[in-house]
Amino acid sequence: MKNKVNSRLVNKLNEKFNIQKEEIISSYKSIIDYSTFEITDVEKDKLIKYEEQVIFHGKEIIKNNIELAKIFSEAQKTLSSNKTGTFTKWFEALGFKKTFVYMCIKRNELFLEFEDSKIFDIPEKALFEISKIKDTVTKDKIKEAIKSNKPLEAVRTLNKESFGHRTIKKVDNNIEEAQVIEVFSNDEQEKTLKIIRAEIEVLMNKLEYLRLKEIEILKSSKFNEIK
Repeated sequence: MKNKVNSRLVNKLNEKFNIQKEEIISSYKSIIDYSTFEITDVEKDKLIKYEEQVIFHGKEIIKNNIELAKIFSEAQKTLSSNKTGTFTKWFEALGFKKTFVYMCIKRNELFLEFEDSKIFDIPEKALFEISKIKDTVTKDKIKEAIKSNKPLEAVRTLNKESFGHRTIKKVDNNIEEAQVIEVFSNDEQEKTLKIIRAEIEVLMNKLEYLRLKEIEILKSSKFNEIK
């Protein structure tokens, strides 16, 4: 008798769960205009389901990256007093690449500073741009840029505004050279100096990132086969 009661209870709970699940699925509204896709209604229904799943799992990836970033940051602190290379040895033993780990740590640092989880969803280039200007642009302006639909463009605009008016000219090797044509006051010069130093730091980080990428490619079996 007890087993029958339990069975009925389980069935009711399952039924209730399935109803709630269907309500959640049916409440999803597509963010894509499928009228331009030239597809059948059946294909459209399938794609809307796939769209919902992609968005759901994409959010889960962001959640996981947030947790990973926290863990890597704490592990780095824990191993900071050990000999050089201990932290790298630790995460490589777990199967993680150096470029990914240090990008996670950079995102965590900016997340703690700007308190916006979208930091984990914006392009890497946007992170580099934020690093350039975070000491010279107000936190509120950077937060607005992070929340915008196009954070990279928004941050680059802030970078240009903070650096003053510039003109771009072409040199013989086709590299764009920025030449400041505005006469700065002492305060503006100090501000510009901070930006230049920040840009140097960002370029050094980019160089290190590219070197690590190069090493990864050279170590890959596919590259060796092609070679």
